[in-house]
Amino acid sequence: MNKMKSTILAIVTFSIATSVQAGVGWIDNIYNNTPNTWYVKSIDDRHNGNISGNGTSQELDGGSWATIKSGHYSADWFGIPWYYQGKHYKVIKLHNKEVKFYTSEIGDKNWIIFEDTVTGHQIARQEVPYGSDFHCNLRFEKTGIIIDVVNNNKFTAENARKEIYKEGKWVVETYLKYIAAVGSVLGSVM
Repeated sequence: MNKMKSTILAIVTFSIATSVQAGVGWIDNIYNNTPNTWYVKSIDDRHNGNISGNGTSQELDGGSWATIKSGHYSADWFGIPWYYQGKHYKVIKLHNKEVKFYTSEIGDKNWIIFEDTVTGHQIARQEVPYGSDFHCNLRFEKTGIIIDVVNNNKFTAENARKEIYKEGKWVVETYLKYIAAVGSVLGSVM
């Protein structure tokens, strides 16, 4: 009987432990602080969101590119999707070069992963809240792409753990080297 209780306890403990999920990242605002036109698209089998700004409203269903000229845009239902079987991710394009990004749970942490769309290599990752939704701003700067978590100080762009994939392993990096790693795939921003 004790063996049966132990087995049931182990199953219940496993069920509770595995029911914790990473939160969804909602992009509320997009800021293009560069003179360049950037492009964003969403690949998802669900609703992909809407971006409004500069007198336009762009629906992202169907995998179409949204044009992001200099200025501020509001985003609605523009989530950073969980990567699933190559079907859920967002893509940013500049000068015909692309970077894919998505969220993924790795080692009991939630990460935004940036991936080179040509090579498939993961190039950088940023830790984000685990176990609850989070809201963020997406910024295009002269130095590269920045995601600011706005509702959790531990995970702001400056405070969050950032890593780049270097020489076959993940290495904690400074804020500027992290941004440079993502920017290196896109080429010169200026």
